[in-house]
Amino acid sequence: MNRVLVFWLALLLVFSGGTILVVSWRYFQEDPVTVEKVGEEYLQLPTDSGQQWLQDFTLTRRTNEPFHSEQLQGQVWIASFFFASCPTVCRKQNEHVKLLHSDFSQEGVTFVGITCDPESDSPDVLQRYAKQFTDDDQQWLFLTGNLDYIRRIAGEKFQFPLAAKTHSERFAVVDKWGNVRGAYHWDKPEDWLEMRRQIKGLVAETEEPSEYIEKKQELRKSLQKLQDGTEDPAQSGGQSPASPATPQ
Repeated sequence: MNRVLVFWLALLLVFSGGTILVVSWRYFQEDPVTVEKVGEEYLQLPTDSGQQWLQDFTLTRRTNEPFHSEQLQGQVWIASFFFASCPTVCRKQNEHVKLLHSDFSQEGVTFVGITCDPESDSPDVLQRYAKQFTDDDQQWLFLTGNLDYIRRIAGEKFQFPLAAKTHSERFAVVDKWGNVRGAYHWDKPEDWLEMRRQIKGLVAETEEPSEYIEKKQELRKSLQKLQDGTEDPAQSGGQSPASPATPQ
């Protein structure tokens, strides 16, 4: 190539701040819409959404990594629902989670906050929101995902009502084997004290209580009958199968 032409091309790149390179790079990339969708995968239904009665679930962490509830096996954990744009109640609620985290995280208790506004609460948004309360991304999780799926998690796992930007103000206490052992309103003093007592008791447990083992077995049998078509849901008044543990 002519040396004079090379010189002028180089000079043009310097004065254009690399614009030509950027345009060329974008030209050879995939459609920007496709790239954008990659960042919204957390809104899609996960592969385990076909469960007849959700007890284990898959969501997305604020670090943009997948989270499977099975990862909490062997840990006591506390679940709550919130949304980041809530200016009052959710902030007070997470301040109470912060108190519990300060007292119990060293004992292996994990805290799981699930947004009920996933359209707005992307992993990046949750990352910024979480920084207001904690630097711990291991034992205080902020999760997002598909709203319909999150609604099922709330209803089927915890027996909590949930809709977009609408959630229960109770904390669900879950034992080391995934059983929901209680549900407590964070702003009621008697609930707060009873929840703390229960957390301490669950941390000390070394064996799963037999009654919860039996409830799991009953649930599996009931779901199997439904799958086989040998049991009519209408026989139980049209209600879904009983959960392994019903919050009080």
